[in-house]
Amino acid sequence: MSMLQAALYIALVSAMALVLLDRSQTYFAIAERAAVDATLNSTRSALQIRLAYDRLRGVLSHERQWDGGNPFTLGRMKVENYAGELDGPGALAGLRAGAWAFDGRNGELVYRPNHSRGLSMGDGTNVLRFRLTVPGPGALPRLDPVVSYAWEP
Repeated sequence: MSMLQAALYIALVSAMALVLLDRSQTYFAIAERAAVDATLNSTRSALQIRLAYDRLRGVLSHERQWDGGNPFTLGRMKVENYAGELDGPGALAGLRAGAWAFDGRNGELVYRPNHSRGLSMGDGTNVLRFRLTVPGPGALPRLDPVVSYAWEP
């Protein structure tokens, strides 16, 4: 095998490795988006179950106090990658990628993506923010994005 052939093989293998790496990043982003969506849907369901339970016990309109509250705590959820409540204004910078946290100062559930390919935020940051609100008495709790985002890998 000549040096030229060896160089061509190395170049070919390198190109294939780059394509594979690029594809894998896309698939990781798709998987993370699905995990975020599943966590949000599970949280909404847990809040609705908690609300139904409270109403069965006769605790009516108690959910109005939930505005800006921690949805994981109120829904009595155990989330594997939940880092807890943030301590102070600079704590968000220290939040590891792929983790959820609750920003009590702003009443927001936050998530720092690990694979943000295809993620665009309305405010240019790389942190997803959600706020728990209850629109009115008897209404279902909502967990809405604070800043619009699109995640399209």
